[in-house]
Amino acid sequence: MTTVEMNANTWVATPLPPASGPTGVAGVEHYGEPLAAVVRLDVALTRGQILAAVAEGFSYREDRDPDTLTVAEVRWMVEQAIETGGTLALAADADTIWDGFGTDDWGAELTERMLGLARAVDRAYPPAGSSPIVLDGTPMDPVARCTARNCGWTAHSDDVAFVSEAALRHAEVHGVVAR
Repeated sequence: MTTVEMNANTWVATPLPPASGPTGVAGVEHYGEPLAAVVRLDVALTRGQILAAVAEGFSYREDRDPDTLTVAEVRWMVEQAIETGGTLALAADADTIWDGFGTDDWGAELTERMLGLARAVDRAYPPAGSSPIVLDGTPMDPVARCTARNCGWTAHSDDVAFVSEAALRHAEVHGVVAR
């Protein structure tokens, strides 16, 4: 899959890293009302947004070493941050982290703690490896294609959701999407 940036009604495509999750279903504890549906959503995040989500989730665990966080715990924290605050809040939090990181205001203890959280993020979402799938075309005429050697797979439809889902399924053929 790819991130897509609009530029004069055409897409500039960038391959996305492998997908993961969900670790569970959010919202099942709300207000005792009957559940109507479980909605799945794929969300692309920057490493800064992921780090901000984990920092928020970990802020309640002052007595714990960030290097002891499991992959499942890190991914759960990220999913919870998306559910409660969304990607725009995570982007703002990421900016705050990068603006303060390494300054005198942080101090050695907070800096080391954030570096530990960054290591936890790397364990849960390894930086290496991206999908061979690229989304091309326009919003009205999307095309997904595989850039893996000797593959030649493509999907074409006027339905962006169909093309996106087909691309996620095809990426799994190459073993790069961990759901």
